[in-house]
Amino acid sequence: MSSCHQFDVGTFHRSFWGYTEVIRQSAQKNCTADVQRVIEHVDRTFTFGTPAQIHDLKANWNLANITHLDDVAGALRYNLWRWQDIGPTTGRDAWFHRFCDALEVKDGVPAGASGWGLDHALKAWGSFWNE
Repeated sequence: MSSCHQFDVGTFHRSFWGYTEVIRQSAQKNCTADVQRVIEHVDRTFTFGTPAQIHDLKANWNLANITHLDDVAGALRYNLWRWQDIGPTTGRDAWFHRFCDALEVKDGVPAGASGWGLDHALKAWGSFWNE
C-alpha cells in the first residue's frame, strides 16, 4: 500500500516520508484517502503515462507548461504542507481544512471515511488549486 510520502518523484521526498505520515494519520480520513489516490495516480501517470495523459494531468492544476515532472509533483506538496498552519485554536476556515472540504464535500454532503474516489478528488483538487 502506498502512502502520502510518494507525492514527489525525487528521492529527497521519499526519504522524509515521516513528515507526511503524520498528516496522513492525523487529518480527516476521507481527505487523506483521496489525497493518497490522487498521489498514486500522479505517480503512475508520470511514470507510465503517454505524453498526452501527462499533459492532461498537469493541465488539471493549470501546470501544463511546466516541463519537469518533479516540479509539478513538488508543487502539489504545498497543499499538504499547509497542515502546519493548524493549531489548537484553529477553526474550520483554516486553509488545510478548506482544501480537504473541497475534496470531501460534494453537494453539501461529506464523504465517508473512504472519500469520494479518484475522479472526484482529482477534479476537486484541480478546481481548488485554480481558484
